[in-house]
Amino acid sequence: MESLLQIDPRQIKSADKLNQLLSKAITAGYTEFERLEVLTKKGQVSSPCGSCRQVIAEFMPTKKIVLHHADQTISEHYMNDLLPFNFTSDSLKK
Repeated sequence: MESLLQIDPRQIKSADKLNQLLSKAITAGYTEFERLEVLTKKGQVSSPCGSCRQVIAEFMPTKKIVLHHADQTISEHYMNDLLPFNFTSDSLKK
């Protein structure tokens, strides 16, 4: 799976795992992302794992996620569609 994360005009690319890309960006101090695209070259569909979905939900709650599937189709989703009823930091506030 390849991933592209756009931060302002800059882009961080990962040719391996989405969680490594997200960790790399967040560790570098980036917390506001413009776009995330995930490409799968094999398998049926391109879709972030549950752990990645939670991180994406925390940092990109209202942005579209673009999934490029192995069959050359593309789908766009909002995080609420990919991870309904997700946990948010607001849940910790009293």
